[in-house]
Amino acid sequence: MAWLLVTSSVVTYAAAGLLTGAGTSSAGAALGVALLAYAILGLSGLTVSVPPRLEPVLSPMIGALTGLAAGVTGVFVLPAVPYLQALTCLRLSAR
Repeated sequence: MAWLLVTSSVVTYAAAGLLTGAGTSSAGAALGVALLAYAILGLSGLTVSVPPRLEPVLSPMIGALTGLAAGVTGVFVLPAVPYLQALTCLRLSAR
């Protein structure tokens, strides 16, 4: 979890200039597509899980993608929330 937070913070700071750049309409469209995909995934009932052995590798990558998305769109939700849900899903199903 720490690497997810660190990388997302660093990349958000580095990409913050993109939020005010010329391509803001493209960023809005990309955010819309991502939110639509997340909604379809949630409504489909499909559950995704991340094995604990992959968490050290995936956390920094998801953090960087989340930071990039936050820097471009100002929204700090995707892909962090689906990733965290996938981590929680595996842990809850193991009980």
